[in-house]
Amino acid sequence: MPKNCRQGAASVSPLLLLLLLLLMAVSAQAHLPEYFGRKYVLLDVAAAPATLPCEGDRQALREQATRLQDALDSAVLDAGAYNSGLADPVGELGKLYASLCNHPAALNAYRKALQIVRVNDGLSTPAQIPYLKALADSYQAIGDFESAQQSMRSIFRIHGMGQGELNEAALSDSLGYFARARTIFIDPRSRGDMNLFFEAFKDSEHMLEAQLQRPELNYAAREALSLSQLRNLYLLLGTDFVLMSGISGDATSPAVDFMQRSQMLTYGKGRKLLEELIESAATQSPTTRAMLYFRLGNWQQWNAKWGQACDSYAL
Repeated sequence: MPKNCRQGAASVSPLLLLLLLLLMAVSAQAHLPEYFGRKYVLLDVAAAPATLPCEGDRQALREQATRLQDALDSAVLDAGAYNSGLADPVGELGKLYASLCNHPAALNAYRKALQIVRVNDGLSTPAQIPYLKALADSYQAIGDFESAQQSMRSIFRIHGMGQGELNEAALSDSLGYFARARTIFIDPRSRGDMNLFFEAFKDSEHMLEAQLQRPELNYAAREALSLSQLRNLYLLLGTDFVLMSGISGDATSPAVDFMQRSQMLTYGKGRKLLEELIESAATQSPTTRAMLYFRLGNWQQWNAKWGQACDSYAL
């Protein structure tokens, strides 16, 4: 135990020290998604309360949807089903249905809007991104997790799979895709689909590797991508893939085999990722560097590297 940690332990009563040791032993069993992310989550007390679905005047929303549908029917007769000006109002109709929690109707509207945009602007147009995000939300709401994640991956593909120069939208949408994949993986309703998580994990890894080769990558983007991948590593290291594969029926998939073999190397990957991030933050503020050491200490503590964690916390 490092000197600073020994000094702190000396002032702790034997009973309290015993309790702390017991908590450490218990915490070693509490890293699976069943405990964190499924039964227990971190709450941001400062965040605004989430809006509950299907709130508002439902009768008024239904009437608004009916009026908009009638107007769209007339517009189709006048201008044709694939007139570019119809995409936005069809998308608005989808939002109205989603606000009523009529997600099958919302999905139908979003698909129509998506088709209109693609017919007019091409299969790779960024104009389709808002509809793909809306599709992902409604797919996830009805429990179609594979379609939800694939909708987000389509956005990732529009941005070049994270291989080229990043603008703010490409970075934000890519991080949104990775975050959605993690949310889906730990959602109790999704049964922990290994292949879905594996696909997003590899996409994140390849994007980070490609961007780190670009000298123009700014620190903020590097930190965001690195911490996103660190969250993937937490999930990778904290998942019992033998148990989860039995639940999801993926026991023989290549994804499960890769994940199990990768677990042995995951601690080193996470530490290397954070240490390189700390090195790249040499010109950043002391607060930024301190937070990175704090994250490194958390990673080491989570992996039962108690002495190394003390050193990082002291730094």
